[in-house]
Amino acid sequence: MNAFLFFLSAMILASSSAEARLLARFCAQANGEMIAQWTCPESGVKREGPFCRMLGDDGSTRVVNGCTGSSGEFTDILFEACVLHDLCYHHEPVSTGKSKAQCDQKLRRDGAALCAKINDPDRRQSCDGTVTAFYLAVRLFGDDSWACQKDVSEYPKTLRSIKFRRSAR
Repeated sequence: MNAFLFFLSAMILASSSAEARLLARFCAQANGEMIAQWTCPESGVKREGPFCRMLGDDGSTRVVNGCTGSSGEFTDILFEACVLHDLCYHHEPVSTGKSKAQCDQKLRRDGAALCAKINDPDRRQSCDGTVTAFYLAVRLFGDDSWACQKDVSEYPKTLRSIKFRRSAR
């Protein structure tokens, strides 16, 4: 049992490390700043990071952390869907009137679209399961992050609009 717990802990730490590196690359490309914590201006809820704080083309401050928690082997695949979800949560309903449920449903659709690109049926099914788990988590526990900012933002709203170049592997 101890070996299993050690293995599980190591997998979570490795995934968290991979997520942090991915976020740092994204943040550098967006000319953003990595921060260790962030307080939601509207709710006052303090979050531990890492986060990327960046300035949008419209002058709005945008804060994202990608996929909160562990998305395991799908961290890289689902990253853009998670960034879009962060932006939707932080800048709605004041920007376009979207509800929390609409932001959550978009996360599910975007995640499913990204998983659909996986050729191996077993991996694709596992990726879809991860998306479903994320969807349920935000539906049940995302209230503290919803409607975080009062500022209107012309944030990116489609997967294609997230400009992120992954480094060569």
